[in-house]
Amino acid sequence: MIMRFAYLLLLVIALNGCAQPHRMYSGPPRSADEIAVLKGQNDFKLLYEVQPVIHSVNDKIITKHQTELLPGVYLIGTQLWFMKTASFHSSNIVMHQLNAKAGHTYIIKGRWKRDKSITWIVDTKTNKVVAGTKPAN
Repeated sequence: MIMRFAYLLLLVIALNGCAQPHRMYSGPPRSADEIAVLKGQNDFKLLYEVQPVIHSVNDKIITKHQTELLPGVYLIGTQLWFMKTASFHSSNIVMHQLNAKAGHTYIIKGRWKRDKSITWIVDTKTNKVVAGTKPAN
């Protein structure tokens, strides 16, 4: 019980450090209409949920929940995090090509299907899948 509490405390501390977005550009922050935003879902509302996260952008490892991108084409590595038998696990990395558009926000979605991680990316403005394939149930 103490170990589980310690693990949860460390997880909360780590996720709080991920609150600020990562910027895939140099210089000062840009306005929302100049950039695209890519988000994972690592909010861990329930510890036994599967959480799709950003693993990498153009082979650069990302440790933040949210990444700001200039418009353009990116190779996005996605991954699922999950709890299993009171321990933390992560899935294989799934790669997607994303054509990011200024003023758009993209969110990574995912699920387990037959012991395999499946991820896809949705444009929140259009609610359409823009990378990967959402499984039919």
